[in-house]
Amino acid sequence: MNFDVFAKKCRALIPEGITLLEYDGALPFKEGEKVALFGRGQYEYLKSGSGSGGSVKCAYVTNIIDELRKRVTVDEAVDESLRAFIAENPCDQGNGWYVPPYQKSPILDEEFVRAAASRNEKAMYVLNRAYGEEFDCKEEKGYWYLTDEEEQNIQVLAKSFKHLIVLINSGNLMDMTWVKKYGVGTVAYIWQGGQEGGVGTVDALMGDIPPSGRLADTIATSLMDYPCSDCFGDATENVHKEDIYVGYRYFETFAKDKVLYPFGYGLNYTKFKQQVVEVERVEDEIRLTILVKNVGDYKGKDVVQVYASKPQGMLGKPARELIAFQKTKMLAPGEEERACFTIHVDKFASYDDCGKSGYAYAWVLEQGEYGVYVGENVRAAKLAFRFEEKSTRVVQQCVQALAPTKDFERMTTADGKSVAWEQAPTAKYDVCERIKENLPQEIAITGDRGITLQDVASEKATLDEFVAQFDERALMELVRGEGMSSPKAPLPGTGSCLGGTTTKWQEKGVPVVTTCDGPCGVRLGKEFRATCIPTGSFLAATWNLEGMNEVFDEFADEAKAYDLDIVLGCGMNIHRTPMCGRNFEYFSEDPLLTGKIAAAQVRG
Repeated sequence: MNFDVFAKKCRALIPEGITLLEYDGALPFKEGEKVALFGRGQYEYLKSGSGSGGSVKCAYVTNIIDELRKRVTVDEAVDESLRAFIAENPCDQGNGWYVPPYQKSPILDEEFVRAAASRNEKAMYVLNRAYGEEFDCKEEKGYWYLTDEEEQNIQVLAKSFKHLIVLINSGNLMDMTWVKKYGVGTVAYIWQGGQEGGVGTVDALMGDIPPSGRLADTIATSLMDYPCSDCFGDATENVHKEDIYVGYRYFETFAKDKVLYPFGYGLNYTKFKQQVVEVERVEDEIRLTILVKNVGDYKGKDVVQVYASKPQGMLGKPARELIAFQKTKMLAPGEEERACFTIHVDKFASYDDCGKSGYAYAWVLEQGEYGVYVGENVRAAKLAFRFEEKSTRVVQQCVQALAPTKDFERMTTADGKSVAWEQAPTAKYDVCERIKENLPQEIAITGDRGITLQDVASEKATLDEFVAQFDERALMELVRGEGMSSPKAPLPGTGSCLGGTTTKWQEKGVPVVTTCDGPCGVRLGKEFRATCIPTGSFLAATWNLEGMNEVFDEFADEAKAYDLDIVLGCGMNIHRTPMCGRNFEYFSEDPLLTGKIAAAQVRG
């Protein structure tokens, strides 16, 4: 296993996830440029969130200050002051499972800051936030909001320096109202980039690989503006009453004025122009060609995003839905690239879970006008094409499954502009009866006939004949396996083992199958080195499927080198709320982006 190659692949992808929200030209830094670096986050880079998804024992974690010092002239007085403060207030590492959401910050003296501003035009301030398994974000200072010290420091720095750059090292979103309040010129989410996060961030700050991340979640004005703010659940139940109106699907439909930064948004060191040069419908395919040109003065990558609008019909639809996207190659100033899409009309279908369209439990294209929008984010996307469905038709007939068993009201809309409420459909079937009706044909237990798994592989016997040798208890042991750190695993610290965990199965040639936690890398015992990769929320912000493939090709090699068979990932839960502690493991509020990123990882 070549750890260095894996690390380089991760490092190369990190600038592509860094997401610029505000930009006043302060970046990239020039070689040797004078910079005053504030905020203890530059010394204590957070590679991931906490819990089983983040506890990867890597050999090192790169820091921003260490890497940036090699390239720029760091203000020594500021550096010495911060180091002295950290020496007196060392980083609280938590208990190995729980990591505090933030670390204590010094209150910057205004005279000290003004003196630093007289020596440097630019200041940078790094914020940290950490959450994880069992440790959700809270609507408190130091969690969702800035601490009093952080807010005071940002206010003083923004007032004193010509340019202030604020970097947010977190797997979660946070309140962003302070950006406009204090007029911060450059702001970027650097997320949590694993062990190469510090050096990868510096690659972006220096412009070696310019940042090209795009938001995978909407940043709203207020926490209470998110549609699940009052329905995320309690100690007994979780009612998903916002239904399909999660993230931008809610905001673009009902609350456009509640958005600070829209889904898909992100800036570059340069400017791009996207132009639809060809669009047509050929039978049941929409064919799109978009010309992307770098019209600025710096190299960079752009993301072409394609959204659908649908007729409200009987079902009610979000105003926009992401249906395709593509990231460009690195484009030099003046360079162009054509992004081509072929989208089947069936991709515009909606699921009817109750029969309001006339077709229950089916994907349907309702009668009416459909639109195709193209742009750099959901808000900037412009109409590129329209087509009409003359009548409602079924794309795919399904059956009701996983339906709620308890009555509740869910969000919908009748006019596409205002929220309405309707009774959610409940299950019309009996789960046990359905299972019984669909059981495969029973195989009679024969007892031991001396058949091994190798006999099945060589076609001397069938799999049914092999399985028939075992009683019900043995079959349960096969699939149930053993839990974390099973001694049957090839090394300690694994997630679980299944398969040949008992003597009966081992004698028949069934191997032990070993799993490991995998959202942020191979999680093993502390004595084993593994590569900590960028977190899920970071990777989604890259919108780069090819890069995902390359990183996870290396991930597979590392798992194989440790004789691991199954990686417990990807984490595909939808970001219903920015308060979920495990959002760093997951990807996005959007199901298409989530699915595409996960598929690229699995292919790798």
